[in-house]
Amino acid sequence: DVLGSPDLTLRFEVAEDAGFKRILRQGEATAEAAFAHSVHLELDGLAPRRWYHYRFHSADATSAVGRFRTAPAADDAVADGMRFAVAACQHWE
Repeated sequence: DVLGSPDLTLRFEVAEDAGFKRILRQGEATAEAAFAHSVHLELDGLAPRRWYHYRFHSADATSAVGRFRTAPAADDAVADGMRFAVAACQHWE
């Protein structure tokens, strides 16, 4: 574990709107101490090329709202190309 902290169970929500009036997915995920309390969700059934919003809840705290965009459908032409961004943090003791 990381610095003696336990794994955390978080609640997550994915919505069509930033105000979370139209929640599409919700559930629980484990933020494992062994992985610096990161959470990786794999969601299916979301529409292609669409922006969605997400947030996490733990105890009485709620995260800032984030957003992501789904990839084009497998049979979509991607004439203007695709760009990917990757962000990561390093855990340095």
